Amino acid sequence: MGRLGSIEELVAATLVRMKRNVNGLMLFIFKMDLANAVLEKLIGKTYKSFEDMDEMDYSALEEVGNIIICSYVNAFAQLVGVEIDLSVPSSTVNMLGGIITVPMAEYGYVTDKIMYINAEFIMDGRVLSDGLLMLPDIESLNSILEKLGVS
Repeated sequence: MGRLGSIEELVAATLVRMKRNVNGLMLFIFKMDLANAVLEKLIGKTYKSFEDMDEMDYSALEEVGNIIICSYVNAFAQLVGVEIDLSVPSSTVNMLGGIITVPMAEYGYVTDKIMYINAEFIMDGRVLSDGLLMLPDIESLNSILEKLGVS
């Protein structure tokens, strides 16, 4: 978890399910600095903690997370030559360790592979980093690797 941060760090996350040619989950993690940069641009507010946010703030983050996930999935699907349908997003605020347990509980028994994408955003000259995780099921992972020429 070192790349994502401390397991006790409070973060927000958006999760969507992938279906069709690739089955699994996509999870986007918001750290406080990126969340504040996004919320400042969208609604003109910043916060010291996720705990200070209201429902509108969470909704805005969920939608931005969904847009980011959709962008990555569309690019990935084109690269690999597959079709991927996405579910309606869900989001939460929790400690990073708690958030990561959801996908691991669902897919950890069939695979120990996660695709980690370091997402860097430049806003007002500041570079903000966060993480995007793709957790395909084992059949999907094998298919992806085969399409990419990895055996």
